[in-house]
Amino acid sequence: MSTELLYYRSPPPEAFTARVVDARRPTTGEVEVVLDRTAFYPEGGGQPCDTGSIAGSPVLHVSKEDDVVVHRIGGATPEVGDEVSCAVDALRRRDFQQQHTGQHVVSAVLLRTGGYNTVGVHQGDAYTTIEVDASQIPAATLDAVEDAANAVIMADLPVTTEWADESTINRFPLRRPPKVSGSIRIVQIADLDCVACGGVHVGRTGEIRLIRIIGTESIRGNTRIIVKIGDRALRDYRDSSTIVSGLCRTLSAQPAEIEARVCQLTDRAERAEAAVAERDARLQHLTAGQLRSQSRSIGNVSLITSVLRDESSGFLRGVTETLIAEGSTVVAIASVEGDRVLWSVGASPDTEMTFTASRARILAVIDGKGGGKPPIWQGVGTRPDAIDTFMSAIAAAVETGSL
Repeated sequence: MSTELLYYRSPPPEAFTARVVDARRPTTGEVEVVLDRTAFYPEGGGQPCDTGSIAGSPVLHVSKEDDVVVHRIGGATPEVGDEVSCAVDALRRRDFQQQHTGQHVVSAVLLRTGGYNTVGVHQGDAYTTIEVDASQIPAATLDAVEDAANAVIMADLPVTTEWADESTINRFPLRRPPKVSGSIRIVQIADLDCVACGGVHVGRTGEIRLIRIIGTESIRGNTRIIVKIGDRALRDYRDSSTIVSGLCRTLSAQPAEIEARVCQLTDRAERAEAAVAERDARLQHLTAGQLRSQSRSIGNVSLITSVLRDESSGFLRGVTETLIAEGSTVVAIASVEGDRVLWSVGASPDTEMTFTASRARILAVIDGKGGGKPPIWQGVGTRPDAIDTFMSAIAAAVETGSL
């Protein structure tokens, strides 16, 4: 038994009643319900499915198996023969009607403007993408496409549907050959576009409201165009305006001045970061010299241990690298920051110490974690009160050659 497809009515209903003709609970634990008729559009043709409710249970997914529409719902399993009340999520339905018809408009305009053929479409939850058979599209062309698409919206052209088969399909000026055979549904936008399509659409192009191309990306030698369509485009404009207004207040600038002001601030920040890095390098070298003077010899190895305060792990690493570069040196330094301790252990390659056998035991002293590979290991601990014991454990491991 085939399902009566109410979603092809004009306009498609948002609420309806239907009779349950099959209900099963597969291994997924969710319920699959077949109705004698449905207004829920099943996923297909690049368009996501409708959602909503059946007998008060949420509709999670809708698919089509041959001529039967299957609804996956959460909740109790209805009885075969039950008459159930159904409601389509109207906002989601409207959203994807706008996406689908808007995509047809953009695809038609792309073909007319630059001869670009649409080879792929995806309607996502945030934006719609249209893939065309061109490695790149000039920005000016995209602007022209956007202007022409919005002119189509302003013209409020009718969006009509007809059914055809192999004997009548040739009388339609199709933008591309149909991918199906048998009974073929044709969606036409006045004299702009005509294409075989099984999706749900708005009744007139004015209902699309707005089309905004927000970017492109290269894929498989083609160009993927990223588009905000309909209410999404209006929300995107509103959100962008809020962001721009906030930046204007923060930067004390007009919208046209934001980019230049940000470039100035970025340049200033980069120069400041370079100055800080140079200062840190000098301070690391100075600190390394001071610690070197406090080293003690264990056999033919110089051991350097020290506890600093409020230094970063990057600073500790820089000091460690400087000290072990002189050879025959083992370094264990740490920095206490409130209730945690950053640690850094380093061993010159010629010491042949790899901080492997003793690492877990020594880190346990400060409830420490971390790792690395020769010649430097770093991490963090949560017991600053035990840092002296940690340093003593390092020294003992060096003395026994077990570090």
